[in-house]
Amino acid sequence: MKAGEIRAALKPHLDIAQHKNDMGGVAHLVVHFAIAIASLSAAALHIHDWPWYVTLGLAVIAGHSGLVCSFAGHEIAHGVGKMPRWVRRSLELIGWTFTIFATATSQRRAHNVAHHRH
Repeated sequence: MKAGEIRAALKPHLDIAQHKNDMGGVAHLVVHFAIAIASLSAAALHIHDWPWYVTLGLAVIAGHSGLVCSFAGHEIAHGVGKMPRWVRRSLELIGWTFTIFATATSQRRAHNVAHHRH
C-alpha cells in the first residue's frame, strides 16, 4: 500500500477540526514547563545538600517534562487551540526551550520539509 492510499483510507477517521479548540496541548506545556523549571531549580539549589540519587531523580523528571514540552510545542505549532498567531509562536518557542540544537524556527523548517512534503 502506498502512502497516498494509506492517507486516503485514514482521512475519514481523522477529523482534525474537532481538535482545533482543544487546549490540552497548552495545559501540558504550562504544567510540564513549571515542573521542569521547579525540578531543575531544586536540584541546582540543593546539589550539595541532597544525596546524588535525589539530584539524578530530579534530572530525570526535568528531562521527561522537557520532552513533553517539546511535543506540546509541536502540537501547538500544528494549530491545537484557537489563539492569535503571536501567542501560538510564543508558546511554540517555550515548548522548544529545553531542546538542544533545535530552535522553534529550525524545528518548523525541518518539520515542514520532512513531514509535510507530500
